[in-house]
Amino acid sequence: ECKQSRQTSIQCYDTHLSAQYYRRAIVIDALRSELDKDIEHSEIYVVAQPIVAQGKPQWDYFEILARWNSDVLGAISPLEFIEAAEQSGLIIELGERIIELACQAKIKLEHGLGYRVRLGINCSAHEINNANRYVQHLLHTLGKYGFNAEDFTIEMTETVLLSRINEVKTTLDKLRLLGFSIALDDFGTGYSSLNYIHTYPIDCIKIDATFVRNMLSNESSESVVWLIIQLANKLHVSLIAEGVESEEALQKLYSMGCKKIQGFYFSTPKEPEELVEGIKALTNIDSQVSNG
Repeated sequence: ECKQSRQTSIQCYDTHLSAQYYRRAIVIDALRSELDKDIEHSEIYVVAQPIVAQGKPQWDYFEILARWNSDVLGAISPLEFIEAAEQSGLIIELGERIIELACQAKIKLEHGLGYRVRLGINCSAHEINNANRYVQHLLHTLGKYGFNAEDFTIEMTETVLLSRINEVKTTLDKLRLLGFSIALDDFGTGYSSLNYIHTYPIDCIKIDATFVRNMLSNESSESVVWLIIQLANKLHVSLIAEGVESEEALQKLYSMGCKKIQGFYFSTPKEPEELVEGIKALTNIDSQVSNG
């Protein structure tokens, strides 16, 4: 346990540690078995959350998020199973499964909505550190489904960018050359966010949800959001605000110049079929209002 924390060199034994490590071992074992299955029988699935542009009637941009509902262990939080995948070395296989599931979700969304959509896919540090395998699998899977790189944004947090600067930059340059866009997720929470903007080829920054949720009651959070918006405008970088849950927050962001919004205000993350039904219902309501 001490090895997991730089700040802790002494740790008294506690029964919760045994329970914690036992649970982790069970989840890792279940995940290993899960990834051995064919994708058609996968308990791991993906949901999509829309990223909505102001004044654009079509919802055509979605972030893909992984979920796992185990027959044995029940619903397992993404935080838990992704951490287990990272600690066990299964994160690359898990990432490859998610990319394929994302492509299947894209088919369902486009078939249901009747137009092309763009997807945001999260990328871990482990995947970037195995760049050749990651890029080859990405291209192979997109080719298998007949998709173009231009329809995908690769999202990553600062932890992906913390080491091996030259190698990571080379990989991101290659991805952009192939047609992918690069987004920096949870912007503003790390200690060197500004440094990454000019060090790496970043096309989009996503304002961390914590600042957005707090900006209506905390002046410091509001100031941070305003500064990030000004920075994005000056650098001509696309901008998305995460964690928008109310009309008040939405209008505040619009007034400050942020035009792309992600959050529960528009939709929770949902499976593609459910999302399509919700968007169609919303479109019908808007149409009736316009005609009424």
